[in-house]
Amino acid sequence: MLQGTSLGRYWKSDDSAPIEQQVTPGDMYLVVRLDGHTQADVEAMITRATGLIYDVDSAGFVLDEAGSNGIADPGANSELDNQTGPMRVNDDFESTRDLLLADGRFNPARLHYDALGGTANWSVGPNVDYGGEGLLVTDSLILLSHYGSNHFDAPNGAGVSANDTYADSFDYQPGAIFNTIESYNARAFGPLGTRFNQEQVADFIAAGGTFGIGHCWEPFANTVTDSQPLVRNFILGRMTWAEAAYTAIPALSWHYIIVGDPLARAFRGCEDIDGNGILDIEDLYAWHANPTDLNRDGQANLLDKELLEASIRGSVFEDLGGRER
Repeated sequence: MLQGTSLGRYWKSDDSAPIEQQVTPGDMYLVVRLDGHTQADVEAMITRATGLIYDVDSAGFVLDEAGSNGIADPGANSELDNQTGPMRVNDDFESTRDLLLADGRFNPARLHYDALGGTANWSVGPNVDYGGEGLLVTDSLILLSHYGSNHFDAPNGAGVSANDTYADSFDYQPGAIFNTIESYNARAFGPLGTRFNQEQVADFIAAGGTFGIGHCWEPFANTVTDSQPLVRNFILGRMTWAEAAYTAIPALSWHYIIVGDPLARAFRGCEDIDGNGILDIEDLYAWHANPTDLNRDGQANLLDKELLEASIRGSVFEDLGGRER
């Protein structure tokens, strides 16, 4: 537990709290926001994060890039998601795509990756009329990763620009995540405007999203938040939202804002072998009794068992989370 000044600028551990709730040397306090355009948006966001189980058959992903060669390059290049610099270089959109395909648990037909620029390759959903322009994605999403206004040539066929409305256009499942390469995509909370008419985390939450990461001021291109760690550690993993979100930030700065229930965790519906809505050792017993193909390779074998075991081991941390606040 922490104590702060009346201005909220300085914090220290509350010495009167039980020792297991005090902040001690080496601890990290991961801060996220419960925020949106309205209180109702925030309450709905929290509700959607409760008891989160991803439907691996119907969940959709949008990875909308522009000006890319479509290859997960081993080194930096001119692509916006793969800039050179002192931070990690992982060609984020392609690496995210390849991670999902290699893992196999989610339906590959609902993974919408596009490497090309221009209006015809601008991914949009069915809920905003762009006069037939754009690349239509009708699946309900759990990840919206997009160049946004940096894609350029946004659909505008019906007089509505997709630049600052594309998040409104998609359908979302509970647990959907927003992470886009836009400089001011987490600015418009309360009275603050968008500054350059870029899409906003708050718009995404209002449209049915659950989690988001963004920037309140322009970052360097090589320090924008990455989607691959979010997929690896949250959508495919067992970290809490706060833990996974911070792994997606290459360099900590006041520029970054994380929105969503910090203690939310997710697992995949295919891992609930006994169908009781809980991921635990009973699912492993059920798998041994009736081996199930989890990674869609046509076989129920050791690879599937290892995926299930990793998820169950991750769930143990929920029982050890007494210090999480």
